[in-house]
Amino acid sequence: MVRNKVLSKFIAILVLCAVAFGCLLSAPSTQVQAASSYDDLVDEKKRLEEEKKKIDQALKEAQGKVDDQKAVQTQISYQIQNIQNQISVLSSQINTLEGQISQKNQEIEEMQARIDENYDLFKKRLRAMYMADDATVLSVLFGSSTFAEFLSAAETTQRVADHDDKLIKEMTAQKQQIEADKAEIEASKQQIEASKAEVMAKNQELNTALSQSQDTLDELKALEKKTQKDRDQIAADLEAADREIEEWLKQNQSTDTPLSPGGWLWPVSGHYRISDGYGWRDLYGKQQFHKGIDIPCGLNTPIRASKGGTVIRANTSSSYGNIVIIDHGGGYSTVYAHNNSLNVVYGQTVNQGDVIAYAGNTGDSYGVHCHFEVRVNGVVTNPLQYVVAAG
Repeated sequence: MVRNKVLSKFIAILVLCAVAFGCLLSAPSTQVQAASSYDDLVDEKKRLEEEKKKIDQALKEAQGKVDDQKAVQTQISYQIQNIQNQISVLSSQINTLEGQISQKNQEIEEMQARIDENYDLFKKRLRAMYMADDATVLSVLFGSSTFAEFLSAAETTQRVADHDDKLIKEMTAQKQQIEADKAEIEASKQQIEASKAEVMAKNQELNTALSQSQDTLDELKALEKKTQKDRDQIAADLEAADREIEEWLKQNQSTDTPLSPGGWLWPVSGHYRISDGYGWRDLYGKQQFHKGIDIPCGLNTPIRASKGGTVIRANTSSSYGNIVIIDHGGGYSTVYAHNNSLNVVYGQTVNQGDVIAYAGNTGDSYGVHCHFEVRVNGVVTNPLQYVVAAG
């Protein structure tokens, strides 16, 4: 009986030990699961950031190609303008030559009319002389009272015949010269028309190239628009990932013993100027809420823990850059952003004043500084309610 009681007590002790051991095992399991969930969120954010880098590069390339194609269009348009100016000049030259040809045609017609008129008169005189009998001609010659008059009459008759012949020959030569001038002008016109035809063909070729360039530009703009849309989407996904991480941090911060506001350490020793304060601010013409204070300092200036606690985030953010978040208990946490490098890891316990990072200019930052936030139960509050810029 006693033996049974002893055995029963021994079994009960074993059961209690097993339960206790199970409890010891179950507690770390929850912590590992939580850490795993956080790591998954961070990994997903890293994946999104890598994807964003690729999309940013693709967008940059697309924008570059659009700019290049616009430059091509500008060059083609410039060439077309030059070609059109050449066409205008050549057309003007052709019009001038056509006017000269028309003038030469008129001169040829007038000269031919004069030749025909004089030739008709010449033929009439010859015919009259031919039709007249020899006695008439002889009477003219031998009717002279003196030999001198006879010679004068004969000379006059010959002079009339010579004049008619010379006049017709001169007019014929003038007509031939005019026709030669006209032929020369027509040859020049043909050359200019050939040049104009070449220029017109070049103009057509350039207009075709411009049309093809516009088609290419339209395709590139469509690609640019799609890539920009993809970038906007990935940026929205990154913001959502940031919110999920912040929500995880908010839910997993310890909330045991409340912490009094006193006893906080300024995070950047020797640097007490605030370049950008907490609250609403105008940034590039847009209102934006600044969640903390910015403390400018030199590159790799040590950044110290404002209070002791546990590191609940030590990684990279697209906006915060290299970031450290410390959970101080009681719902309080501090954020140290834009660091050049980190000196702590996730889950590490730190004491007040420990160097947790080195100042930098990473993430969405414009100059080396420490972006410092104080959060209460995950909600940002004015850091100057807790720290004093005097060390």
